[in-house]
Amino acid sequence: MNRSFLNLLTFLIACFALALPNSGLAQTDRVRVTIPGPEQNESGRPTLKRQLQPDGSKRQDSNAQPVIETERCKSESEPASVKVDNNVALRFEGLVNVSESDLLKDLHEHRIQLPTDPAQESDFVAKASDRMKEFFVTLGYRHPIVSVRLEQSNARTLVFFVHEGPRPRITEFRFEGNRIFSTQDLADEVKQCVTRYERDFHNPEVLEYCIHHLDNSARSKGYLQARFYDPKIEETSDGLIITLHVDEGILYRLGEIRIEGSSLLSSEKIRKMMPLKMGEIANGERLSEFLYDELKKFYGEHGYIQYTAEVIPEFRSTPDGSAGIVDFALTIDEGQRFRIHRIAFKADGEIPEEQLRQLLLVREGDVYNQTAFEKSIDRLNETDLFEPIDKDKDVEFGTNDEENLVSIVIRLNKRRQVSFSSFSSIER
Repeated sequence: MNRSFLNLLTFLIACFALALPNSGLAQTDRVRVTIPGPEQNESGRPTLKRQLQPDGSKRQDSNAQPVIETERCKSESEPASVKVDNNVALRFEGLVNVSESDLLKDLHEHRIQLPTDPAQESDFVAKASDRMKEFFVTLGYRHPIVSVRLEQSNARTLVFFVHEGPRPRITEFRFEGNRIFSTQDLADEVKQCVTRYERDFHNPEVLEYCIHHLDNSARSKGYLQARFYDPKIEETSDGLIITLHVDEGILYRLGEIRIEGSSLLSSEKIRKMMPLKMGEIANGERLSEFLYDELKKFYGEHGYIQYTAEVIPEFRSTPDGSAGIVDFALTIDEGQRFRIHRIAFKADGEIPEEQLRQLLLVREGDVYNQTAFEKSIDRLNETDLFEPIDKDKDVEFGTNDEENLVSIVIRLNKRRQVSFSSFSSIER
């Protein structure tokens, strides 16, 4: 999931929860709800415990989609025994498709600590068993069984007996309550989402994510209060049938947009920059991209690195309740304009710092420009003298809010067997 999609979740997550009254356009009944921007509050986003990512791809940044751990096969006849620092040992028996290392990693991530005395700490056994079952469920195993005992010959060894259970595939998606969107189109869309991450197996976290994907797909078409909910799972001899309830709501068109807080741009200028005009279908996804990506980038190019936006929608319906208009109140907080105080490089060993600075499109004393800085990183990467520099992970920013100054440190890792002697020949 890219950043635009996550911003969209934040921008529209409150929309479907509104109780829309059947009021006429001439009436004064309105619903106001504050929708915070991504820098202010992300509690509205759907959260998954793991980062989802398509099979075979690598994680790119902190905003990437949740990733499901790949499974490693293990012979059922080969028991696993894992020792820990306190001399307590865990042994797993019955594992077929899931490795003991994945189980231990999951227990650690959920802060289920190994006991110092297994005989006296039964809470660990219960918590560990429950968590293991949940872990198998996330991998598509419908009815896992986990039991445990102390090894008779060693009272400090816990033996977990595991039966993974069946792992049926999803064979069909059904929908109830949809009138606007066809069942076939919805089924194709959610199936593509699920198979992109789980190869047709049921993972509750993946399904939840894909349901939010359906929500936002509908909202991008102007159905700002659409929601898909209450999944029911039916097991058959052929596989799983998943049924979703649908509340499409009504189609919204864009009404008035009121803008406050901007000094860099006038309200009229921002309206002209907007991709949507009054009377057009309210594409929530496109509006979110503009506010949280495009407009933020524009402010960042002019030194306003703390730009945030808050949007408050006001929904109105036609007298018969068949269509609606949504007005938006947009409040922009520009923050202060920052200048570059210092640019430094951090690396092991000597580097041709002066030559590197010549490649940069930003200079100390300049107004900070995010786009120019990102292009500078691209130019450094084009030298092939260093391991690829990540614009987020390999760059440290420090701000002095009192003097509106920003300091930048770029971390460099020299490639092996690379000499800086030919650096002067690089085209600038």
